[in-house]
Amino acid sequence: MFSLNETNKFMVYSTSVDLRKGVEPLCGLVRSLGRKPSDGSVYVYFNRSRTLMKLLHWERGGYVIYYKRMEVGRISRKVFQAHETPEHALANRLFPLYEIQMELVLSSPYQHIDESTIPINDQKNHTWKGYIWGDVDGMLEYGLVFFYDKGSRGEKVLKPKLLKRKAAIQSDGYVVYQQVEQSELYAVVALYCMAHARRYQNRKLITSIEA
Repeated sequence: MFSLNETNKFMVYSTSVDLRKGVEPLCGLVRSLGRKPSDGSVYVYFNRSRTLMKLLHWERGGYVIYYKRMEVGRISRKVFQAHETPEHALANRLFPLYEIQMELVLSSPYQHIDESTIPINDQKNHTWKGYIWGDVDGMLEYGLVFFYDKGSRGEKVLKPKLLKRKAAIQSDGYVVYQQVEQSELYAVVALYCMAHARRYQNRKLITSIEA
């Protein structure tokens, strides 16, 4: 019934998990990564303090959960690093930054602003790529607002929208946000998207390897 051994492939979930979760929520985390929880791999989860660990494994027609609680000390990250994929290793390097950013977000009025491309057809027989902005209020005061100014993503569109804001604003690192944060006219703290940070660091790693 229980069949873990050195031939199993262990996949470590790179961020901490609330280990009150059962089979279905843990399977959901696996599926969110584009994998199948019944593929035979052993999926490893640990809590934030690394004193608890759960292993999820499909065995002979059903799921088995292995659970370990440390009575003394914490589970060493070296246990996981032996089975880490490059993506997991990269995520673990970024995790301290994520925790700092999470504390800033939770302690601040939070908003997320980003621009997205849309096709604009304002001339006969001619369509071009423009931008529309989305503004999401994380404090749930006004929800989601879109704004548009002739398809522009320039600072002349964004800066007036931020002039009276007192918020932590998460974005993709667009240079205008840096300019706003450094200006005495604004009370904005710029927070950057960890998905973009991971992508840029991954590019750096690939470039370094190729060099």
